[in-house]
Amino acid sequence: MKARTFLRALLVAGMGMVSVGCAAEVETPVAATRLAPEGRVLCSNLQFDIPKGWTLEAAGETRWRLLPPQASSYQGWVVCSKRDAQDVGTDAIVSENAQHLGWSEKILPAAGATMKLVPFNNAPIAGMGSFNIYCKQHALADDRLETCWWTDPYPRREQRADGYIGERWSETDALAVAQRNELAASVTRSFLIHPTPERPNDQHP
Repeated sequence: MKARTFLRALLVAGMGMVSVGCAAEVETPVAATRLAPEGRVLCSNLQFDIPKGWTLEAAGETRWRLLPPQASSYQGWVVCSKRDAQDVGTDAIVSENAQHLGWSEKILPAAGATMKLVPFNNAPIAGMGSFNIYCKQHALADDRLETCWWTDPYPRREQRADGYIGERWSETDALAVAQRNELAASVTRSFLIHPTPERPNDQHP
């Protein structure tokens, strides 16, 4: 009788050890622990990478300053629209960008600045057909202000990936010009719009 009781206790203890061992092997889901790679801009359903060596500095909710590794006249920031936000016209975007980068007075017609539409990069977004990012570029003497926006055509506003990159530099500053082009190439190469987790089967056209 005592031997049977001892065997039963031994079996229960052994099962407990197996349970503990199994529990210890359970891994936390990757999605719960994965951090955004350094240098990657992540919005609700949009991501892209900035060049190696650049850093992102928070400038508000879904807004970051773009800091190149070498000092120059280049200034930049990126703004992602909130999914529940109303559509914003390009004039309002340009005005916000100009105010942030100290160009508010210069974009007024009386200032004499010229404006032209230019592609952010000579090549379209990789893997997205003819989709590209276009910019309004203002020029006054050697000073440049650029507002480069993307408008996601997806019909559901809450799943669109709208936003823009604002930049300012001096055209006579070769380093700043090179940094602007380096950023454009990196963003174009890595730009990706994807469905939100709430509706994973909804694909963008």
